[in-house]
Amino acid sequence: MFVHVFAMLTKLKTSTLENKFAIYRSLGFNKEDVTVMLRWYPTSIGISEEKLKKTVSFLIGKAGLIREDIVTYPNILDNLRRPLSTVL
Repeated sequence: MFVHVFAMLTKLKTSTLENKFAIYRSLGFNKEDVTVMLRWYPTSIGISEEKLKKTVSFLIGKAGLIREDIVTYPNILDNLRRPLSTVL
């Protein structure tokens, strides 16, 4: 897993990485939360800002999850399939 994290982080510029951390912080996650999410699901740093904001607001607002649930299972940020009722 270390190889995946290392490969992902070396591809990103420092400014891009700082922007990604800022996006997570604006959504209420602290530095430790982001570090844990990267450790368990390194590709979560590659999720676009728009998708990340929509997904987190859906998970916390409509699905009733708390931020700790997202930190524990960060793959839900990338693998979420919204119910058809929210799409229509």
